[in-house]
Amino acid sequence: MTPIVDYDLCKLFFDLQNDGTLAADFRRDRNAVLSRYQISDEVLQAVRRTMSWRWRGAPTRSYFATTSSPSACRRTSFSRGSNRCDAKPWNQKIMAEIVGIFACSHAPQLVRDWETIEMGRRSRLERSFLELGRAIAAARTDVLIAVGPDHWSNFFLSNMPAICIGVGAHHGGPPEPWLSAFPHRTLPGDTQFGAYLADYAFAHEFEPSISHRMNLDHGFCVPLWRTALDPLPAIVPVVINAIQTPVPSIARCIAFGAMIADAAQQFDAPTRIAILASGGLSHSVGEPTMWEVDEAFDRLCVERFADGDPMAIIAQVNEGRIGRAGNGSSEVRYWTVAHGAARCRGFELIHYEVVPRSEPAADLRAGPRHKRRGPPSRVD
Repeated sequence: MTPIVDYDLCKLFFDLQNDGTLAADFRRDRNAVLSRYQISDEVLQAVRRTMSWRWRGAPTRSYFATTSSPSACRRTSFSRGSNRCDAKPWNQKIMAEIVGIFACSHAPQLVRDWETIEMGRRSRLERSFLELGRAIAAARTDVLIAVGPDHWSNFFLSNMPAICIGVGAHHGGPPEPWLSAFPHRTLPGDTQFGAYLADYAFAHEFEPSISHRMNLDHGFCVPLWRTALDPLPAIVPVVINAIQTPVPSIARCIAFGAMIADAAQQFDAPTRIAILASGGLSHSVGEPTMWEVDEAFDRLCVERFADGDPMAIIAQVNEGRIGRAGNGSSEVRYWTVAHGAARCRGFELIHYEVVPRSEPAADLRAGPRHKRRGPPSRVD
């Protein structure tokens, strides 16, 4: 018996469990209720053809559904073990490749206050982000694994996964009003690779949550906008919790990045995969130190990422030092995921800039150990 994975069908199941009125309507006219949900035609046909319904218990717990239709899992599936209709052995012929690994800032001021930033700074930031975008585009990226935060757009204190992988065919655009001009209200996903990555993680000592319908806030969309990627590659978002303790350790984030690299290189489809991580360096949100920048912390972080030694990075960004550099500096975890995926061989610095009344902006890309363009630039 193979599970159907269709977001709207799963939503119907959830609603039937929690809405007694809907459950009663479903008993009276099943097709009328099904028509309220945007269930794919393929899955809907399988449901109507093969699904058996057994009603149990109180009205709010009034259904039990199974299916054995093989056609229903042709689009995407996610389950552990041999029940996955599209699962492949990890040791099949390797056809995918990692074509670039990048890290940058996602400061809201890069969009919200863009016109107020001093012209020289704005020009340098624009050039840096466009260089990043050109590198991603020149790599002919098919799938972009975007590693970043969730700023209460999908999760809250009632449900806060340590790691969540977006496995949907598309993702919602940013909910922030100041990003209303973002050119993509929906962003393309990749169900095949997203589900594969989650499955691979479970088989290799990680247990991420998954989301078939994720909204990508400024943590993802500011870099996508500033890099001017057009068209967008398929996005597989990976949310790492750095907002609310407990959070994954730096060492665990580096290991998760290495796992992503292993998974990507064993994906048996001709796919060009890039990784883009976005987040701090030093900054504070809602604290007395808001708008302050710990430039010494930033400089040392950039140097550590250039040198590549993972133990030096762990020592540099340990919890005590992160706390002193502002609560937002916890977002450096996203960079460490990218660093792990790059096998800790070091990043090349594209640009570092301190913008007044903003968090610092920096762009990095993976490169050979010790290869970089020079020290971070300071602009007073």
